[in-house]
Amino acid sequence: MNREVAFYLTSIIRQALKNTEYKDQISSTVLTDIKIKLPIDSRGTSDWDYMERNIENIKLKWNIANYNI
Repeated sequence: MNREVAFYLTSIIRQALKNTEYKDQISSTVLTDIKIKLPIDSRGTSDWDYMERNIENIKLKWNIANYNI
């Protein structure tokens, strides 16, 4: 896993946890109920290349290509 894929996954996880309330305490029981959708390739496996390209494109769009995220 590279930095861009890790950033993509972190963003997806944060988005999934956005609706979790403080009282839920993000316990292991809460985490098992959270569904995270990932892009898949033509073989039906996680598309890591897409995730990497997606973050690289965002960095270029925001002119932060050399910024370490």
